[in-house]
Amino acid sequence: MTYSIDTPCRVEQQVRAIADYQIGAALGELDRDEEDREDIVHDVRLRCKKLRGLIRLVRPAFDDYKAENAAFRHIAHLFEDMRDAKVMQDTYDALIAAFEDQVDRSAFASVRREMTSRRKAVLARTDWDALRGKAREALVEARDRARGWSLEAEGWDAIEDGLAKTHKRAVKAMDRAVRDPTGPNHHEWRKRAKYHWYHTRLLKHAFPQALKPRAATIKDLCDMLGDHHDMHVFVDTLEGEPGAFGEAETIALLRAMAERRSEELENEARALGDRLFAEGTGALTARIGAYWSAWETQAQPADAA
Repeated sequence: MTYSIDTPCRVEQQVRAIADYQIGAALGELDRDEEDREDIVHDVRLRCKKLRGLIRLVRPAFDDYKAENAAFRHIAHLFEDMRDAKVMQDTYDALIAAFEDQVDRSAFASVRREMTSRRKAVLARTDWDALRGKAREALVEARDRARGWSLEAEGWDAIEDGLAKTHKRAVKAMDRAVRDPTGPNHHEWRKRAKYHWYHTRLLKHAFPQALKPRAATIKDLCDMLGDHHDMHVFVDTLEGEPGAFGEAETIALLRAMAERRSEELENEARALGDRLFAEGTGALTARIGAYWSAWETQAQPADAA
């Protein structure tokens, strides 16, 4: 099953089916070879994010939203240390690659060594079997609950308010990040934009020619904002323990590079966000609602048959 609502009818049934597939896929990830631990961590966390996006779409019609959202967030949080250690090393590599023609990579060898050492230390101290067991148990319980989920509305009525609320929050977060371009504000914008990305993906079959390209563009924005957040955390990590990573001059240069790259990402995200969120929440919700209505009309003869 793809991550999408495939018919405008029987939304409750489809939400349960999408959740069942995502949870089953996460359980399958946990059964992969232990050598793939970091890939497993990434994929299980991704499934949890998709599940949270799914239930957020129908949140106003879903009484169990708060508890289920907390449950999936908890599962993802189990793997946070492993995820963070890998991201910091990957962020260092991406930063050096961005300035490949301007710096001598060997000058930053002490930073790379420390990042690698920390990543290995996290892997070494993690009780993988116990961690995987906790995640598996929580996912199995979540799957049992998901098979009994119920919504208080159907069709567009189950979706409209969730779509509108998420979009409105993304617009507000963007405005805040533009007015006050701090790392936390950009991170909040990314989180809100990502939920809108999930919702656009879930609704793409209402009008694929319009919504698939929109989803792809929102993903580009989220990737930019994600890189921006990683740069911000990277700098905080360096400045939090400067002596652990090398000479002061080395850290200062690396920080300047990260700040320059962050500024580039802010400008790129702003340009893209201005276009993606040029349409107000009311207009966007009405437009996608019209797509849904037309889709519903076209689907009725097939469903009646």
